[in-house]
Amino acid sequence: MQSSPRPCSHLTSRIPSTASASNRVPAWQVNFIAMVERWTADQLMKCLQPELSQYPAQTQQAFENAQITGAMFLEGTTAYFLSIGLQKGLSYHLADVVLRIKGAAPLVPNQISNPGKRVHSPEEKEHSIGHKVARLREQDMVGPPAAKLIEDNEDQTMKKFRSQIAQVSPHVHMYCDPSVKQLLPFPFPYIIPKGFKLDGNGCFEFYGRAKFRELYDVACSMDTHINPRFYFHGTLGAGKSHLLAALVCLLMHLQKRVVFVPDCYELLAEPGAYLEAALLHGFDSHLLLGALIRDIALRGAEDTKLADLKEFCWKAGKCGEHTLFIIDQANALDDEEPGVERIDNDQKKLARSLLDSIVTYHTKIASYTANYKLASTDIFRQTGEGRVCLHHGLNDVEMKAWWALNATILAQRFGLSAQFGEDEKRCLEGLTGRMPIFLQGLLNITPEPAIRESESYNSGEPAVATSPDMGGIPQRLTKLYDALVQSEEIQLLIKHITEFWDNHANRLSDDRMNHYTDAVLACATGGMVETEGSRLLDWRYFYVDNKGRGHCTSEFARLVAKGLLKTVVNIHDFRDTAWETRTQLSGKNPSILGFNVEYLVLKHIVVNGCLIAGAEFDTTQTHEVFRKEMPTELPTDFAGAKVYLPASFNFRAGDGILVYRDAKKEKGVVVGIQVTIAGSHSDSEFKFLSNWKSWKVHLGCKETEFRFLWIVENLANYPRDELVREATRQTRSGTSIVTPSFKRLVASVQDVSPVTGRCLRKARQLAIA
Repeated sequence: MQSSPRPCSHLTSRIPSTASASNRVPAWQVNFIAMVERWTADQLMKCLQPELSQYPAQTQQAFENAQITGAMFLEGTTAYFLSIGLQKGLSYHLADVVLRIKGAAPLVPNQISNPGKRVHSPEEKEHSIGHKVARLREQDMVGPPAAKLIEDNEDQTMKKFRSQIAQVSPHVHMYCDPSVKQLLPFPFPYIIPKGFKLDGNGCFEFYGRAKFRELYDVACSMDTHINPRFYFHGTLGAGKSHLLAALVCLLMHLQKRVVFVPDCYELLAEPGAYLEAALLHGFDSHLLLGALIRDIALRGAEDTKLADLKEFCWKAGKCGEHTLFIIDQANALDDEEPGVERIDNDQKKLARSLLDSIVTYHTKIASYTANYKLASTDIFRQTGEGRVCLHHGLNDVEMKAWWALNATILAQRFGLSAQFGEDEKRCLEGLTGRMPIFLQGLLNITPEPAIRESESYNSGEPAVATSPDMGGIPQRLTKLYDALVQSEEIQLLIKHITEFWDNHANRLSDDRMNHYTDAVLACATGGMVETEGSRLLDWRYFYVDNKGRGHCTSEFARLVAKGLLKTVVNIHDFRDTAWETRTQLSGKNPSILGFNVEYLVLKHIVVNGCLIAGAEFDTTQTHEVFRKEMPTELPTDFAGAKVYLPASFNFRAGDGILVYRDAKKEKGVVVGIQVTIAGSHSDSEFKFLSNWKSWKVHLGCKETEFRFLWIVENLANYPRDELVREATRQTRSGTSIVTPSFKRLVASVQDVSPVTGRCLRKARQLAIA
């Protein structure tokens, strides 16, 4: 191959020779110019690839054919690059790069400038790359994650990632279409957040979301002067993290400068290493700043690491390389009460200060999963940040696409003979709130192979379905429901809501606790939430829309809230007119309607008695709320009737229990109560009666009679009152009683509480009006 013409050398007289300088320092302490001088033609080609990729293939080939080494490149001028057949624009650009490497121009990439018109401040000259000395350490002295990213520009992880990013779709609509599944490379090289499941190639599944368009438009509109900060707020499990990771992939593909901090919890653990990894990943393709951040990573001076990273970000911003920082799980940096978490508030304050400092000359999108235990939602913070909110789950189009992809798989896994019906779909959508985290949990669970309890006894009665504390679970879904309740995602929901409640109960004044419980009640019933209550809510699972109306993110959240409310809200204090109005207006939401009807019926029973359950209960009842499987023992001198209201989410034996004991303890009566306005019924009857021994001990009477009262909307869907014989099971030791003989009672809502019955009818009428 013909040798390339030597470039003009008129620039070298203005630049100090680096060869002699490099001879005066140790081999591991060389300056950046000397490092470039040693590059072969192949190494230079690799480093300049991001710059050259913007030009036609023939232009790139012309540069490669010239076989320019690093030393030749450092002497390059516009005339030289034109002489080897490069386009005029690229020739000017490469000459400008040479000047920037030597420190004769600012670090502004992709900007052709006239060197003769530049005026450099002393600060710019002091911090130019030409005057930066890189302290390159031996490989065994470099700790993770930097060592994985800076192996002489040959790092395989980054090479693979760049290749994957180059192949992702550049079309925004592909990220908004829920029927399109993409495998996107996770855009961070360090610890992967728990919510992401990666395949063998480090990719995560992403299905299009309508919200992506809004996020993309926000990212494109951001400017360091006009709208430099945006705040992405939402409930837990709505899919914010996947949306942000997909946004990073698209922006990187479009060659936008992005630094991604995916998990502020991990940032708190190792702020220097974590931020370093994010900056290495974000600036890897930048010729000059990429080399500088690798220099900082290799330096290994931990005592100055954070200061160096801040200086790097300031320098990039001042020189015009404005970067979009996308920071996820930023709520991890919010202060907590002392002792609540292992990381104290001083560490969090330092991390917040660090992030605020590095984005000074840049733009930022910060994502928060509502608030945490601090009872202060970010909606009320007076800041200059723009807002993007995502409180709900999938929309109708997205949910339809989800069923198209997963219905058959789910049906086969749980042995369902046919596809899901519309009622079954609505049930699962309501339980999960269409939230991606719970829908994914639904796909992750597997059915238990054990024989069902309700199928293992001989009673002559049809086996009833399983649905703890829910009257509206279609019978075919009970096995699936049981597995979902025990899933990690739902168990975590129960834990979060309960701990948040208990934390408030322990530290809030009575007045503020009342505001909080009123807000939770409003969310559970679809009511209006006052401002003070909004500030106290757990916004991970409850939220207030822009009209001031409260919502639960899922039916599971509503069920947990319902139980907790029973422990503090005296049922005697219910304002009947307010509840009746709520009931009439909730006809279009079956979950809220059922919630309201249940409370009105139970209050009526407590206040007025329930003759339908038996003559023993035809008077005003005392009542007690209990959170375990069984209430506390009855006082030895107790005689008369009492209502027990279960508050546990996992209580599976109805909505209430009536008990009666005569003064001589000769006779006791126990009546389970299930209120349901759904067409299907739960197994609360079986669960209640299978615990007959405990209730018999609880009453301590010589004779105990059992009854079960179904309070339903439409009597036509249920059998009339009847006596049911005991159910037995054969065991090795003989015959044992599974459930005793009992009287099954069925009554309508109208029969038990005429006012509630009228409200229910009105709700149905308004729903179809």
